Amino acid sequence: MRILVVGAGAVGGYLGALWSDAGRDVTMLVREARRADLAASGLVVSRPGGELVAHPRLSLAGELDGHYDVILLAVPGHGLAEAAMQIVRAVGPETLIIPALNGARHFDVLREAFGDGTALGSVVKCVTTLDDGGHVLELAPGAQISFGRWDGGTDDRLDAVRQLLSCEGIEVGISTEIGVEISEKWLMMVALGSANSLLDGDVGAINADPYGRRVIQQILLEGRQALDAIDMPPRSKVVEQLSQMFAAEGSRQTSSLYRNLRAGRPIEHEPIVGDLLARVPDPRPYPLLSAAYARMAIYETARASRVETASRADCGALRRGAARPAVNKARGVWM
Repeated sequence: MRILVVGAGAVGGYLGALWSDAGRDVTMLVREARRADLAASGLVVSRPGGELVAHPRLSLAGELDGHYDVILLAVPGHGLAEAAMQIVRAVGPETLIIPALNGARHFDVLREAFGDGTALGSVVKCVTTLDDGGHVLELAPGAQISFGRWDGGTDDRLDAVRQLLSCEGIEVGISTEIGVEISEKWLMMVALGSANSLLDGDVGAINADPYGRRVIQQILLEGRQALDAIDMPPRSKVVEQLSQMFAAEGSRQTSSLYRNLRAGRPIEHEPIVGDLLARVPDPRPYPLLSAAYARMAIYETARASRVETASRADCGALRRGAARPAVNKARGVWM
């Protein structure tokens, strides 16, 4: 069975490297510049115990050779439309697509494009990031993947995919309630990302202040109420688990959204927080989520403006014959 991983960033690169190291038939769909980098250095995962260097097959979109059994989509939200067009030739009648994007609206796009039988519901969890050289940094060991059909059914094909994707460091399960699991992951990302970004600290730093302790719990409550309002209610036991996790003193936990914000990279505030606020009937009952979203939107506008200004300056320097400017390391890497 063949696996196509679309995107060699923090998530796709991590999973692709572990699958390749476990002997799976893995192809990474990347852009030309990323392929050159990976061909030279390999797909590097830096871990506390040392480096893992994998060498999966690398492909550009126009080079995809036939159908794949599993396609893992690991691109940012703004890259979804392009990625969906690129994988059309790789999707056959038995292909299953497992998205690893943030938020929920990408499921609507993929189900409309490929159908419910191909585009599965999924929850992918791993704590990784990229360094300035494009290497994957493992911030916490292991990854979890849960996937399932929208009707809750299962079959031998799903089990074959579960066995294919399961390997050392990756725990894989089939869910008969994947819609609920999607809601619960969305709640975690909304609440943690909003709290980190609005209060500018990790969970431990937030809880070190009495007002911070109250605010992070209120943000969680607003997220739950918003999901209830759009008919995607999370389970009470999971909300309680998140409440306890967000109350942990000394915790260094942060969201990927906040880590990217701190590093000056592009952030995915729209599919994580913006989409939830856009779906509720009235955003006024969610003042803390609205404030967090505004904080993120203001940051992203300023970041994009700086990038545009720097790009214009670089073009002017090139026209004047100056040396080629250094690559902007805050650009992020996903393909």
